[in-house]
Amino acid sequence: MPKVSVIVPVYNVENYLERCLESLVRQTLEDIEIIVVNDSSPDESHVIIERYQARYPNKIKSLIKPNGGLSDARNYGMKHMRGDYFGFVDGDDYVDETMFEKLYDAAMKADAEVTTCDFYWAYPDQLKRQIDGPYHHSKEMLVEMMPTVWNKLYKRSWFETLGIEFPVGLRYEDSSFSIRVAPFIKKIAYASEPLVYYVQRQDSITYTQNAKVGDMLTVFYDIFDFYKCHGLEEEYHEELEYLTLKYFLGSSFLRASQIGDKKDRERILNEGWRLLNECFPNWKKNRYLMSKKDKKHLYYKCTNRLFYQMLSRVIYLTKVKFKK
Repeated sequence: MPKVSVIVPVYNVENYLERCLESLVRQTLEDIEIIVVNDSSPDESHVIIERYQARYPNKIKSLIKPNGGLSDARNYGMKHMRGDYFGFVDGDDYVDETMFEKLYDAAMKADAEVTTCDFYWAYPDQLKRQIDGPYHHSKEMLVEMMPTVWNKLYKRSWFETLGIEFPVGLRYEDSSFSIRVAPFIKKIAYASEPLVYYVQRQDSITYTQNAKVGDMLTVFYDIFDFYKCHGLEEEYHEELEYLTLKYFLGSSFLRASQIGDKKDRERILNEGWRLLNECFPNWKKNRYLMSKKDKKHLYYKCTNRLFYQMLSRVIYLTKVKFKK
């Protein structure tokens, strides 16, 4: 049994895939399996996968499946993993050669269910470090973490008791997965180094703002249902409230404000505002919000319906002017 399984979903990343796989086959942790899931990529990614699988037959497991999207590819890979721990690396990113040894050692030392590390936002002309830890308990992790899965290591025996998968067909799959996993974590370990290079591509899904931004609404309703079904709704009320206002006044609001189609833009913005205020009518009194004094949280505290609408218009017009 390998110590760590690494799942690599692949779709249209031929220009990045070799660098990704090279960073994985060079890992200082030798007892590792690399599960490469080709999601029926139409480019030449399969040629690269075949070449690496031939060179490293004892490390790389090559799988091919009908196209189903990122979540489906990750779920498929998880069904084939054998490691004591597992993690994810996207096919257009790459990692430090010591990453999985350091995460594994930290996880073993703490007997942790989840181990996290810092990462770099890798822009064409610079690297920007993102801190993601340490966290002392699940509630702190829930409200402060970067909801990404590719800078974390998960204990497989623990995870397989949860019955959690990535939501197929939706954007924000990392947020859905991370927020649903968080309340079940008892021990969290941390490697205080940036070990992942998160490559910023202007043609990636993250930078494409269209009606799919509205998937965040479905994701959050599903999260609410999940917490309710597991009897966690009351215990984690303030954390869910804070996450909802942070997403729908922050990152999702910014993305929705940049949607080109006016009907989609206004519909998603209106539904986001309604979700926040109907599910959490007293969100301005949230203790996490009240405890933070930075400019971003001051904006959250001061936001009302009129300001929300005006700011979304300003963001849209600025975006259009910038693109010209």
